[in-house]
Amino acid sequence: MALIIVVASTHFYVVADKDDEWGQFLSSLPEDSKLLYNMVSDFHGGKPVRVRKPHLITNQDDSTQFICQGKQIDNSARVGLVASTALKTQSTLSVYHQDDDNKMNGLRVKRHLLTNARGDVAPACYCFAGLTEYEMPDDEFIIWEVEGLCIGGYGAYRSTGIGYVLFMRGTPGAEKKRFQWIRENILFPFINWSRKEYDGIDVESGAPMGDEHTAVSWCDGDNSQIDTIVSEEGIQRYSANNIIANKHNASGTGKEQANDLCKVFPISNQLNKTTTVEHISSSNHHLKRHIAQNLGV
Repeated sequence: MALIIVVASTHFYVVADKDDEWGQFLSSLPEDSKLLYNMVSDFHGGKPVRVRKPHLITNQDDSTQFICQGKQIDNSARVGLVASTALKTQSTLSVYHQDDDNKMNGLRVKRHLLTNARGDVAPACYCFAGLTEYEMPDDEFIIWEVEGLCIGGYGAYRSTGIGYVLFMRGTPGAEKKRFQWIRENILFPFINWSRKEYDGIDVESGAPMGDEHTAVSWCDGDNSQIDTIVSEEGIQRYSANNIIANKHNASGTGKEQANDLCKVFPISNQLNKTTTVEHISSSNHHLKRHIAQNLGV
């Protein structure tokens, strides 16, 4: 019920006049499909209402992925602690098999996925969090732009799209800083891109926006992310960008959130374990070449 109320109050807006074309579309729908629409219209005294366009409804979520060199065909490639006395008989006493290569030298990386209801995907953003002062002696927050780290950019020479890799020390407030950076550099630009792409509204040029251009941004209950919304600074930033911020139920994201319900995360996790470009030369792989150049290898 809470979800229905939030959707009803944010995904619809009142219009001044009835639209004949919109009315014909509504008349073609079955009655149960118009139930919420009719309830919202009745709530506003019978005034005509419209549904927000799908490109203005966004959803974002984090997923943690284990990244290492080589393939992870099964769980034996994961790091595990076993007694040294068990190594000689590891095949019978230990669920982890001894490995003499560097497959298990891996890291957990946060992937931030941002999409809209039309199916467009914002620039990719991966984060190596919790790093030490020894690993990052000079900076607490490093942003690395990678050309080709985007949809259609893997190995495609024509792609000039930019994705992001973030490196963060494990300092207090680091997660808040990450979500603030994502808000300003990925979320807001992505919504403004959608307005220009589908509505012809160039926000950067100062074009005025009406209620029909208001966007709705959904996220889960991460406290650091919520802080970038409910803080005084966050409220002002969302208001200035004409965006309504919605939060999923704390125990209901698996049933409500599109990024949890779709197959993107499970499929990418499976491909991450079984697919590698280790055998492909950097000269033949656009993304791999850019990463190697940035690393100086």
